[in-house]
Amino acid sequence: MRVRVWSETTWTGARLVAPVSELDRAELGRDGEVDDLLARFLVKYLERVPASVLARFSLPEPVQVRTTRVLIPRLDLPRRLQMPVPIDICAVIIPTVEAGRPNAPDAWVIVPKLDHTFYVPRSEDLEAAITAEVKRMAAVTKPSPAEYLDLLPADDEELLSLDVSLPRTAGGLAGAKARRQRVQKKAHKDAEEILRSVARPLHEAPWFTEGPTPVNLADQTARLRSLLTGATRHSVLLVGPSRTGKTELLWAFLRGESDKTPVWSTSGAQLIAGMSGLGQWQERVRRVMGAAERLDAILYFDDLADLFGEQTHGIDMPTAMRPFLESRAVRVVAEITPRLLDRLEPRATAFFSAFNRIRVHALDEADAKGALQRRATFDGDRDLDRLRLDDGAIDPIVDLTGRYFPYRPFPAKALRLYASVRGLARQRSTASDPPAPISASEVLEAFSLESGIPTFLLRDDLPLKASEVRAAFEARLVGQRSAVQAVVDTICVIKAALQPTGKPLATFLFVGPTGVGKTELARILARFLFGGEDRMVRFDMSEFSDPLAAERLIRGTDRQEGLLTRQIRAQPFSVLLLDEIEKADSAVFDLLLQVLGEGRLTDARGETAHFHNAIIIMTSNLGAAHRRETVGFDPSAEGAEDYYRQQVERTFRPELVNRLDRIIAFRALDPDQIRAVTRLALDKLERRRGIVDRGLVLNVSDSALERIARDGYSSAYGARAIRRHLDDAVAAPLARLLAKIGPGARGATVSVGLESEPSVAAGRSLGRLTSHGLLFVATEGQQRRAKRDTHHIKHISKMRRWVERQLALDRVDQVRTQRQNLRAQLNLGGEGGARRRQRNLKKAQRPAAVH
Repeated sequence: MRVRVWSETTWTGARLVAPVSELDRAELGRDGEVDDLLARFLVKYLERVPASVLARFSLPEPVQVRTTRVLIPRLDLPRRLQMPVPIDICAVIIPTVEAGRPNAPDAWVIVPKLDHTFYVPRSEDLEAAITAEVKRMAAVTKPSPAEYLDLLPADDEELLSLDVSLPRTAGGLAGAKARRQRVQKKAHKDAEEILRSVARPLHEAPWFTEGPTPVNLADQTARLRSLLTGATRHSVLLVGPSRTGKTELLWAFLRGESDKTPVWSTSGAQLIAGMSGLGQWQERVRRVMGAAERLDAILYFDDLADLFGEQTHGIDMPTAMRPFLESRAVRVVAEITPRLLDRLEPRATAFFSAFNRIRVHALDEADAKGALQRRATFDGDRDLDRLRLDDGAIDPIVDLTGRYFPYRPFPAKALRLYASVRGLARQRSTASDPPAPISASEVLEAFSLESGIPTFLLRDDLPLKASEVRAAFEARLVGQRSAVQAVVDTICVIKAALQPTGKPLATFLFVGPTGVGKTELARILARFLFGGEDRMVRFDMSEFSDPLAAERLIRGTDRQEGLLTRQIRAQPFSVLLLDEIEKADSAVFDLLLQVLGEGRLTDARGETAHFHNAIIIMTSNLGAAHRRETVGFDPSAEGAEDYYRQQVERTFRPELVNRLDRIIAFRALDPDQIRAVTRLALDKLERRRGIVDRGLVLNVSDSALERIARDGYSSAYGARAIRRHLDDAVAAPLARLLAKIGPGARGATVSVGLESEPSVAAGRSLGRLTSHGLLFVATEGQQRRAKRDTHHIKHISKMRRWVERQLALDRVDQVRTQRQNLRAQLNLGGEGGARRRQRNLKKAQRPAAVH
């Protein structure tokens, strides 16, 4: 075979030779040797290439070399020095000879200096075409000074012929099979590299083939198998609520396959990662789909809605993927929720029509128990620690999650609580003692930690003494015995699980004058039931009196949840306080009817908020302005509750009033109750940081307390006026006195009495001040310091006893257990858990000692 070779002599005297068809296959060497080197290389190279490549090395005979002088501008120089430089450019002319038209044929032109090939039809002047193309390439490449030197003609530039002896099978059928195998192997490797750059190989995961058989998914598994194992490549869309078993359905299909079908998990974000230029993301989609087609792999999207996330930025992934789905070139398995499917399908109808759909529904309680039993058996057999679930613990897991977690579907919510229970049991177990089966009491404890509901409300073996609960409430709320009794009765109903289903735990309307404890009772209830005042969700309804209040509070938009529905979904176990409900817009009352009647609301996003685990408290001051109860009011004169009920029925619609569990009337405070409220406010004042940090002792005489209560109370503003008056009459003068004394005030005793009564303060006086008819005297001295030290010792002892009692409470123990539970969940399945299981495995495999 004769190969046309380009040859030139470099400035070092060596010869550079290269085949004209592929100038990058060059050899450099001494004259007389370089031709043999190139010939030996071409023999090995050409016998492996296909016939189509081999044909390019056999050029027609009338090949010639043409030298053209081209004025090339020096674009690398300043503008004033940019003068064209004439350079002789050698070009190889390869004519295309046609039968009957031998003269002036079309030609291919190869410029070796530029490694550039272009086509010149017979209608164009050859020399003019070469000149124009060389100038264009110089303008595009913008050569540097060194590259300009490379354009200069070399010595002895010529076109030679090299005879290469090839075997008869080169480029023929003998090596075709081996070449095809090499090509296929390389293509397979390239396809895997493409997929690994944007996807994760799930078929390589060790947990891929492990897991219990899913419950109630046999029909869906059979249909999925028929779609994915046929001769035609089908794409499947798994439609169902979140965490109902869509992914487990795919795993069940793959476990039933004798050969591991390659499954690559990817997402829309991974497919466009790093793509910024126009056309780049389209090219990546084409390459990924081509790689999946070559490997006969399944592309898995755990959230198909992610493909639509970048459409606003001009990236339309579904449209780019649709031709591959419609032509059955690839198999795609994707998951989506029904709500997102309804929203996205109108935007890409043709894309979604390319999928076969399989519906996956949430399990009922009976099937959830079966799924939990299979998971517990599977984990118990596989786990080296032999943590097993007692048979009596399965029903509480399903019952509790079904009752208190309406947002989450089965079996996911039951399996989640089961994992928490196992983590807690694993944390408590020791290596020396084999763990006992997980009991129902441990399930209740773990559920209490996760939900915040106190254990005594869940466990029947823990009694609830209503008298103790009432006393605890009345210690913080003064003068509202009937309101406290109604709330305690509700707690007892919740404890006995006698509240109606499909409604909130309780619905109250607190009515009465302002500042008598309506909001405070809601705080006390939130702390008692759910562990803290932060579990009270409060809305001031005076802020929702405009016509758009319902939109902001409940409905929201298609992109954002409503304020109320968002809070309840985030914190379903809570006390919902709607303050001054009468000021809300009428549209809010229309939607509250559904909340009070059915315990649920659906916002504009289609998401439902459940109020089944919340206590709803509405407050109102209706009728308080016309009913000024005097101090010492006798309730037998006129029933306060009947009076306020009449006011409520005049204001609110009957269907709203009928949905209330109780209308609780709050009474104005009598003199004894006012003094008790003032004493509680003074106790809170003594716990302020400025007093505690200085070690002050604040003594307020009974007459001064009476004066503060009398001057501070207002029938219009109730206890709030007492707190404001306490800041003006006590806190502000005390602050001025301490500022006057300075550092010497630390550890002092401040006695507060009337100006008219004699001071009984003992010890050296540090300062005194009068304000609002009160006398403030700060004293210090040896006797006082001793008393103060004794007081501190008693206080510390009292605090120690209080801490010991608190640590014995269920709530503190729950927090301690919750911390252990979280640590166990972090270690479960992680590196620490793996090391522990390995140690236990080695211990189990270690031979017994011979005595």
